[in-house]
Amino acid sequence: MKYLLVIGLLLLIGKQAQCAEIILNGYYYGTNLFIQNPKIGKNQYCITHISINGRTISPIPVNSSFDIDMSFLADTSPVEIRIQHHSECTPKVLNEDVIKKREAFGFTSLDIGQDYIKWQAKGERIYGKYFIRRFEKNNWLAIHALSCTGEEGTQEYEYKLKHFSGKNKYQIKYLDSSGNAFISDTLVFDAVVQPVTFSPVNVRQLIRLSRKTQYRVLDISGKVLLQGFADSVNCIDLGGGVYYLAIEDQIQQFKKK
Repeated sequence: MKYLLVIGLLLLIGKQAQCAEIILNGYYYGTNLFIQNPKIGKNQYCITHISINGRTISPIPVNSSFDIDMSFLADTSPVEIRIQHHSECTPKVLNEDVIKKREAFGFTSLDIGQDYIKWQAKGERIYGKYFIRRFEKNNWLAIHALSCTGEEGTQEYEYKLKHFSGKNKYQIKYLDSSGNAFISDTLVFDAVVQPVTFSPVNVRQLIRLSRKTQYRVLDISGKVLLQGFADSVNCIDLGGGVYYLAIEDQIQQFKKK
């Protein structure tokens, strides 16, 4: 009996000696960890066991790369990931930064000028996105979107604007990788710009605009048929009837012959 116990202990020690472990600590921010899992045999891979805060992840995907699903965790909760693997190989965590401690998101400065909007923010997350919004026709409309750097510390951004004539109102909306939204204070800029005009009112083929601008052509039900940024609108494919041209903060009626 004693002999069997010794043999069992030696086998256990031998098995443990053949295994290694990676331990990661941080916080869950809505993004899973992505792992490279080397193959070490015909049907065998490097990783043997994964646990998150003591909870075993099973089954382990039989694949050379996969993400560790952590969606069962509460947002910003502490997390400990233990990855056990064979000693002759080493898995690679490709995006360990996603669990690093981050400060809370916030806009730190906002600025607007004749042809730009600038802002600074801290506490970004990887895969976050900014949306520049302008108040048009009693609605906040997204006019541009850009991805954030996702880096630590304060980051600065700038976007070139083309104001409408008169009072222009803007906001910056930040959407993080978990779907949490943050909206900046409203920025207002009074622009002295000649309003865009168009002709003719009775159109055969082309509407001419007084300068390049964003436009939309709508039918009488409000459905958008044409849109773009130009100094002319090709209406040749429109059927005869009444339509509406939305330019800047104006909506004007025209007829297609």
